[in-house]
Amino acid sequence: LQRQGAINVNMVTATHYAPQVREAVRLARGMGLELPVVWNTSGYETVSAVAANKGTVDVYLTDFKYARARTAADLSGAADYPGVALAAIDAMVEVAGPPTFDEFRGQTRMTGGVLVRHLMLPGREEESKEAVALLFERYGNHVMYSLMNQYTPVLASRAAAGECWAATVLTR
Repeated sequence: LQRQGAINVNMVTATHYAPQVREAVRLARGMGLELPVVWNTSGYETVSAVAANKGTVDVYLTDFKYARARTAADLSGAADYPGVALAAIDAMVEVAGPPTFDEFRGQTRMTGGVLVRHLMLPGREEESKEAVALLFERYGNHVMYSLMNQYTPVLASRAAAGECWAATVLTR
C-alpha cells in the first residue's frame, strides 16, 4: 500500500483480529512501513482492547452513535453504548494523544490522535446536539469531529405498514 501511494493503513472493524493486526503492523514496520495506522471502529470497544493497541494504532477513527441509552437500545440493542463508547474514547485519547498532522504528497494527513464521527439521524436533531455537546465538554479540542448527515433509511418488511426502520448491530 505504501509503495502504491496510500496515505495510511486503515483497519476497518478489526477488533476481532487485533492480535494478528498488531503482529502484522509490527512486522511491516520492521520492513519499512511508515504510514499511519488508522483504527476505524463503531466505538463499541473495551478499554482493554484500546490499551492493547498502544504502539500499533496512530489514529482512532471512531463513531459516537448515541448519547442516549434509550436510543442506543432502540436502534442497536445496546443500551450501554454511550458509556462503553465514552470509556473507549477516553482510552483512545490517552493512547493516541492529541491530533497531529503532516503534509504528505500535497495533502494534509492526520498522523495521530482521535477523530470522532457522529451520524445525525433524521428526526433526532436534538440528540445529535446532545452528543456533540457531550463530546466537546469532555474532549474539547483534544479530538477532531466529523458530523455526518448522509443517513439513508433501509426499508424492511415493516415498510408495508408505513413504518420505516433501520438498525445497526454492535459487537465488542
